[in-house]
Amino acid sequence: MYNNSLLHRILLIFFSAAVLTAASSCTVKQELVVHVDESGNASFEIAIEDYFIEVVKDFQVFAEEDTDVTQDNLDELAVDLNTSEYTSDAIFNKVSDNFYTGSFNFSDLEEFFNELREEEEKNETISVFTYEKRGFVQNLNIYIDIENYYQLKKLVPLLEDPEFAMFGPEENIGVSEEDYIDMISFALGDEGPPSLLRSFIEVVIITDHPIISQKGGRLRAPNEIVFNIPMLDFLLLAEPIRKTVTW
Repeated sequence: MYNNSLLHRILLIFFSAAVLTAASSCTVKQELVVHVDESGNASFEIAIEDYFIEVVKDFQVFAEEDTDVTQDNLDELAVDLNTSEYTSDAIFNKVSDNFYTGSFNFSDLEEFFNELREEEEKNETISVFTYEKRGFVQNLNIYIDIENYYQLKKLVPLLEDPEFAMFGPEENIGVSEEDYIDMISFALGDEGPPSLLRSFIEVVIITDHPIISQKGGRLRAPNEIVFNIPMLDFLLLAEPIRKTVTW
């Protein structure tokens, strides 16, 4: 369904904001609103400091493709996403070189997650995202480990590029946090390590009904949970990342 070449160009900025966030105080926020009928909407914001833009430009020297992200690129991605049976009203905006926003609606969360995976893979490994509804109880799980990391690579082809893969978990199996931080310092300068250690991905889930239980997050309201994933944990995946919420 998705144009991987287009995703590759656009997500060079989007995902490098996560993978190389050690070079800046970049904020990556994702919000998911889920209704009782399994419909809802997703939105994101990515804010990047000026210094990080310069780092990306340095990496573009080695890139095989044009990595500039234009509003036309984002509009094309929105049209592509809107062809899905389960998503609609996709809008992506390049507010500036430093700030990106996006949102889309979904009609069936479970089917949308299933659509992100190839049919033959559905029973091979645990999915990064799983959702189920039993009666009136709904449950959402996020699970990321080295075994299902390939699912993220298919969604974000950038992860397979050598200049970015070197920062990811597959290239750093068995590397200690101390050695990894030394590598970041060497590759990105003295500003890298402290920024990495204070960087995270924030995932917010808002539900119609009060949350019954959760693991790995904090309640911000009776029907709102916040999951903060430290960037270092994601980049190394020394231990699986597990987040779950039931409402």
